[in-house]
Amino acid sequence: MKPGTITFAKPDPTVGREQTSWRPVLVVSSAEYAHFIPGLVIAVPLTTRDRGLPHHVSVTGEAMGLKSPTWALSEQVCAVSTDRLRKPVGECDQRTLVEVRSVLRRFLDL
Repeated sequence: MKPGTITFAKPDPTVGREQTSWRPVLVVSSAEYAHFIPGLVIAVPLTTRDRGLPHHVSVTGEAMGLKSPTWALSEQVCAVSTDRLRKPVGECDQRTLVEVRSVLRRFLDL
């Protein structure tokens, strides 16, 4: 899946504060990652709950495919098997993808 794709994933089994059940995720991995690491994507789960945190990026775009205002939970970035993914429902705009990746760079000290 290409960067910026929005799809649903089921990360179960989960523990602690991890997001559970089928939920929307934003694919943040690059095309190069997809080329060298087939069968996995790096994704950030999405939520409809605005907690007002500066690292929760508002996900926008005309082709988003989601019904409610949505935020990226940048603190929960993870590798997800493509076997856990449904068909894409939409994609975010480029600005959103750049902003989410910027937060990830700060969190990962890159």
